[in-house]
Amino acid sequence: MTQIHGSNHIRYTSSTLALRLTTDAPISYLAEEVPFVLILGPDERITAPIAATTREYFELTQDYWFEWTRYLSVPFEWQDAVIRAAIGGHEALLE
Repeated sequence: MTQIHGSNHIRYTSSTLALRLTTDAPISYLAEEVPFVLILGPDERITAPIAATTREYFELTQDYWFEWTRYLSVPFEWQDAVIRAAIGGHEALLE
């Protein structure tokens, strides 16, 4: 796999796949394993601000899991733990 570094992204390409990792953190953070926000997806340019895009993706994901738990069928004694794991554990990521 080939890596091509841009100002706020790294493209990973092979003969059958192209992915783009986009971040508003310095690319060097990847090597240093410093916590930061990133978006890994299709090899497409992101035109909106990264913070707004990640917040939108988070909210869409959270909405999905809220809907998913509406149809959840688990024993009563496990419901709180399962719902908390599916929804509540991610709220700290946005703080």
